[in-house]
This record gives sequence, C-alpha cells and structure tokens, in this order.
Amino acid sequence: MHWTQSTGAHFTQGRIQRAWRTQGYERGRLGYPTSDEYSSGANKRQNYEGGYILWSSKAGARIFYS
Repeated sequence: MHWTQSTGAHFTQGRIQRAWRTQGYERGRLGYPTSDEYSSGANKRQNYEGGYILWSSKAGARIFYS
C-alpha cells in the first residue's frame, strides 16, 4: 500500500506493480498511484500522478505519461 495526503492510500500489485518498479516507483515520472487497479474493458489499469499503466494479456504492461 502507498499513501500520501494528496493521493490517499492505494494498493499496487502484480504486473502493474512490476511495471511501476521499472519506472522507479514513486521517485519516477509516474509518481504515486492515484487509484487502485481497476478493469478498463478487457484491460487492467492503474492511475498515477504522472500517467497510468495499462495491462492486457495480449500486450502486457504499457505505460502512458500525461
């Protein structure tokens, strides 16, 4: 679980967490999570201060910066 006063408390797990790790966790460009993981169509998604990570079984984890 990760928490800040501005983003609240959010869990990261699995392949989305591994992708976030490659970006340097909260010290990276994505920053802290601003949502828990949720379904977005056939994908899983988690939002961060600086973008989001989208995971699908076909494409794996993809990182999008805002």
